[in-house]
Amino acid sequence: MSFKFSLVGDMHQRKNAPANRLDDFYLTLKNKIREIVDVSYSNNVDAIIQTGDFFDNPMPSMAVTNEVIKLWLNGVDISDVIYQPYKEFTKMSAYQREYEELTNEIINIYDESNQQNNPESKEKRLYKDIELLIKDKKKQKNIITSDINNIKPKLEKKIKKVIPILLVGGNHELYGNSINTLNRTMLGFLVNLGILKLVSKKNPHLIKKNNLTCAITGTSYHNDIDSRGYESDYIIDKKLGDRHIHLIHGMLHNKDMGKIIRHTTIDQITDTLADFTYTGHEHNGFPLTQVDGKYFYNSGAIPRLNISEIERKPKIGILNMTKGDISLEEHYLKSARNGKDVLDISKKLKDKHKEEEFAEYRKAVRNVGKIEGYNVMEIINSISSNKNIKPKVRDKALEMVSNAIQKLENNQER
Repeated sequence: MSFKFSLVGDMHQRKNAPANRLDDFYLTLKNKIREIVDVSYSNNVDAIIQTGDFFDNPMPSMAVTNEVIKLWLNGVDISDVIYQPYKEFTKMSAYQREYEELTNEIINIYDESNQQNNPESKEKRLYKDIELLIKDKKKQKNIITSDINNIKPKLEKKIKKVIPILLVGGNHELYGNSINTLNRTMLGFLVNLGILKLVSKKNPHLIKKNNLTCAITGTSYHNDIDSRGYESDYIIDKKLGDRHIHLIHGMLHNKDMGKIIRHTTIDQITDTLADFTYTGHEHNGFPLTQVDGKYFYNSGAIPRLNISEIERKPKIGILNMTKGDISLEEHYLKSARNGKDVLDISKKLKDKHKEEEFAEYRKAVRNVGKIEGYNVMEIINSISSNKNIKPKVRDKALEMVSNAIQKLENNQER
């Protein structure tokens, strides 16, 4: 008796194309999903396991979501069933944003009053506004819960024969890289409906066949992942079945990547009891690696977003597990054209000069202080670590940046 899975890397589902793509990015992405689903059904897999960054941002449009989810569900259309809960969900998200803005305003007033003895009337008015919002939020949450409970039987019937999709949260689809914002995101909405299943160490997915059990657990992205002392994100210290797969959205690699990129190497987590550790986040991936009878793998991202990926051929893995054996077959996507046909090489040449200039900037930054990583999120994390800034303050800063990026991306999709 065997357990079989499709292993699918980061998807970054979005409608607007990256600047360096030559093809119709969204059409290509949909063709890849069709092929992944076809291969999964033809192999009769028990589940599709996806590494996170299922979406490229926390709140893709409902039109895009409906299209891609219909493909993942092998043609089953659920748009009519989830329309009303989605309307209420967007209202709830709006309440949450307004609540946070008012809370921040109160904090600012409080800070000012401590310094200038400002009157408290404005603060009291804001408290009343928050109280009203909380009441509205509770009412809205009850409406959403009621809607979900009402449609679940119909939804479960529709997707009864669909291959389950198990995944973790990636940094792109969470506000401020925080799993605590899951319920405000499209990913969280689909998870709450039962369309996708988010796995964790506390919420494993168990598959049982003829007295054999395969457990799938996961760790979603968070701000401290791959930091020193967080190796436990990757480590399973108690097996939950005859076979155990651990899924994670983190920068695991089979070799040292240097000091600039925060990462974890396989040799740091060989104490894990998981039979198979599957990771995403790093788009180029690494080959199946065996250490002490345990396997580690990254199949690589499905879309190619950067020129550096021009030689890479997107693929998925078909994992077969029995009580006595583990094997992996790699399926290279036929729907993925040659990198030179879809990525703009001329932009690479233009960017080479910019990269040389940026290298000088990076050198200057290093001279100012040790900052590991150079995207905005990494810089905030590094500054927070170096200056001993409280995690709560850091997470708020990250969430504000994430919200700003989201607004920018939403404007681009229109």
